Amino acid sequence: MDELFTYLKSLHDTAAREAFAKAYGTSLGYLYNCKSAGRQLGPAACVAIESATVGRVMRWHLREDWRDIWPELRCRPDAPKQGQEA
Repeated sequence: MDELFTYLKSLHDTAAREAFAKAYGTSLGYLYNCKSAGRQLGPAACVAIESATVGRVMRWHLREDWRDIWPELRCRPDAPKQGQEA
């Protein structure tokens, strides 16, 4: 999930970060709470974030169980190998 927060920091101000979170039906506070509590975002949110960031934040950055949810991603050449999670 570090990639998500690196992306959020790249946005020019807090209002832009809050707008990004709101676009996916959540709040910036919720995203920070998920990170601090070690919770994973839901699958739909992960897909939406991957799309909104144009692949800068991938689904595998947001969920440890991404291989089980999206097995088709395992074959991507840029996918992390098992045991070498991003």
